[in-house]
Amino acid sequence: MDKLGFYPEQMQALDNMMWQPNGLIIVAGPTGSGKTTTLYSMMMKLASPEKKMMSVEDPVEYMLTGVNQVQVNKKAGLTFEAALRSFLRHDPDIIMREMARSLDPKATARLRAVLQFDFPDGRRHYRLSVDKGVC
Repeated sequence: MDKLGFYPEQMQALDNMMWQPNGLIIVAGPTGSGKTTTLYSMMMKLASPEKKMMSVEDPVEYMLTGVNQVQVNKKAGLTFEAALRSFLRHDPDIIMREMARSLDPKATARLRAVLQFDFPDGRRHYRLSVDKGVC
């Protein structure tokens, strides 16, 4: 990750956020700015046998060891939203969802609810954390 071109303060802030027990990190920027490279670098740094990591992508650009990667297939009904619903049944530690530009408003509301409230069985509690200062 040190080769991504972040300033030291930005790298420290990103590193601090990556290791939080819960939250949401959004990587945004123009085409070719390194969003996917940044996400893959973060996933590689966080990967461990103890973590259940999942990603939904269109397309899968790099194969990552230790990450269950799913490629969108709209013809088969495998959308970003369908993959996210399926992922949540598997109790993941980390989810990477690439390209959020076309997320259905209902799916956005469901994802927001999952991030903010307890599951009915009380297994997990998610909160939405927004941390300013990375970029």
